[in-house]
Amino acid sequence: MPQDTPLRIVLADDHPVVRSGVRSLLEYSGRARVVAEAASADELFAALAREPADLVLTDFSMPGGDAADGLSMLGRLHLRWPELPWC
Repeated sequence: MPQDTPLRIVLADDHPVVRSGVRSLLEYSGRARVVAEAASADELFAALAREPADLVLTDFSMPGGDAADGLSMLGRLHLRWPELPWC
């Protein structure tokens, strides 16, 4: 990725104020752009299916779906998008 291209991030957390604050911090420098937000594991997987991303920044434990447990969610994330880094 060229240096002038912002990092595309999918941000997942079930607390809107956390997502808002983290988005502001990430986008402040112009080196990162949040391309999608998710409030649940199901929303995270839907966002990744429609938005290309370079990184997933996620809460470990979120409500909803069959992958709400953090380990299950991360396992499913790795199976579907093995090249995608997450933290």
